[in-house]
Amino acid sequence: MERNKKAKVIAIVALIVGVIGLSIDFASFSNVLNIQSSANVKPDNSTMNVIFSSAESKAEVTEITPVVTPNSLVATNGIIDNSNDPTISNLSATFTEPGQTAVYKFYAYNAGELNAFLKSIVFENITGQNATKVCTASAGTSDELVQKACEKISVKVKVGNELETSTGKASITGHTLAKENGEAVIITLEYEAGTNRADGDFNVAFGNITLNYSSAD
Repeated sequence: MERNKKAKVIAIVALIVGVIGLSIDFASFSNVLNIQSSANVKPDNSTMNVIFSSAESKAEVTEITPVVTPNSLVATNGIIDNSNDPTISNLSATFTEPGQTAVYKFYAYNAGELNAFLKSIVFENITGQNATKVCTASAGTSDELVQKACEKISVKVKVGNELETSTGKASITGHTLAKENGEAVIITLEYEAGTNRADGDFNVAFGNITLNYSSAD
């Protein structure tokens, strides 16, 4: 009887020791699982998509007829092309004397899914030149007189509620173009009144003007 009791006690102690040993062995074989993941997001054009439009409320690809002063001033229609990088081209006037202007009005239209923020208006140099404007005298025209007249011939840009500029704006904040909305873009070609005249024909070339919109202000 006494022998059976001792056997039971040993058996219980052995069981406890076995459980402790099992726990220790289990802990010694445990390990940490690290899960690492990543993702890239590359929105398509519908996400961030500001284009040129002839209307404030919808996007249209069309020509833009300028308002000219005086009415006899010859100016070409602007051409909107949104097939790649949005472009309006063919903005040109044939000035005959100071005081003449050609004004083109169209729209930057937010056709994307996010609000857009105008960040800068950049007047770029003419390709291969170190200036945003170059005036070239025709044969028989005084280059000296051309350069004096050139100083007062300009292209000016106004976007939405931004002040009109003829040199650009490097940093703009707080300028929002909500999705499915447009804002007016006004381009003015001007031969300033009261300025110098040249004694013959000359050509005026301007560099591209870029409007830079971003999804973040």
